[in-house]
Amino acid sequence: MIDSKKWLEEGRKMEKINNVRQDIESLLHEIHSERIQIQTIRKNEYGIPTHLSIELKKNDISKIKTQPYQPISNLRINLFLELRKLNRSTEICPDKTYLKHIKVRIELTNNDGKIKYFSFRIDSHDFTKSKETTFPHPLWHIQFNDRDLLLEDEKYGDIFFPDTPRFAHYPVDIVLAVDFILSHFIPEIWFSLREKKHHYKGVIRKYQNYYLKNYFEKIYKYWNGEKKDKDEAKKLVPHLL
Repeated sequence: MIDSKKWLEEGRKMEKINNVRQDIESLLHEIHSERIQIQTIRKNEYGIPTHLSIELKKNDISKIKTQPYQPISNLRINLFLELRKLNRSTEICPDKTYLKHIKVRIELTNNDGKIKYFSFRIDSHDFTKSKETTFPHPLWHIQFNDRDLLLEDEKYGDIFFPDTPRFAHYPVDIVLAVDFILSHFIPEIWFSLREKKHHYKGVIRKYQNYYLKNYFEKIYKYWNGEKKDKDEAKKLVPHLL
């Protein structure tokens, strides 16, 4: 006998997955229209990209500055995405589905053909597994750390990635991650998309409402909520007293 409740839940799940997939495809299409090379390298079983690669040529990256100065001829940005469900006590969006982390690895090729590497990740902390932490540990944070690079020391040279600091950051999914990367590395394209492409703005706004609204409301309640609200806010921003 068919369990109608389970069947309906599975149907709603697949409908949401299809909507997300369509949103991502339309987002990538609009980015392509700005002559930016963005490729889907890998997808999960639902067709959602888990590895995107953006390749920028010299003309696209003329305003990116490096220290020490590197004359850049090519820049490749890889986004690796991992999904998981978090415990209900740490939920931000209605279905409790989040990215465990988004790892961004950047490969910079200078005019001499030498490759330099930079990496960071937007990560989440599972308080159900580790409630006590030695250092401030925001639920969502940016961390300059890439364990894969550390494991490949013979390829990448001497790399030092301390476990801290972790900078509090709002949660992102693949849509918001792409928008984040464009804003920091191709700002001219980012401004153009947000000004001219109404569909791009609509998709970004949809996912901002979905992921960011509850996040910032939780922080706001620190100043006008009850004790439990303050405790929830401190998970997001541990430096709050």
